[in-house]
Amino acid sequence: MGHPTTEVDIAGLAKTGAAVEHAAAGFQAPRDSLAPSGAMPGWASGAALTAAGAAWTEYLGTLTGEVQAFGAGLSSAAGDYRLADDDAAGRVRHANGKPVLQ
Repeated sequence: MGHPTTEVDIAGLAKTGAAVEHAAAGFQAPRDSLAPSGAMPGWASGAALTAAGAAWTEYLGTLTGEVQAFGAGLSSAAGDYRLADDDAAGRVRHANGKPVLQ
């Protein structure tokens, strides 16, 4: 039985990370429009709507941060894989002081 190998599509990982970070920015627009305008005088539901809007705004703010962090983590992992691959390739090329691979 051979050694297990892992293959990572570094470019795909970086592209996915960037797309996730971009998508997180889309959560901002609904966040800004949730709270009802004015106190809605005469309506008993006004306070409840204001509280619900505030709760959703807070939730979407947290979600936005989590999604942005996830996308940034994917992008960072892609960079780390790229650096590790480049380092390993450099070590293989100069094994025993002689170029091995070109």
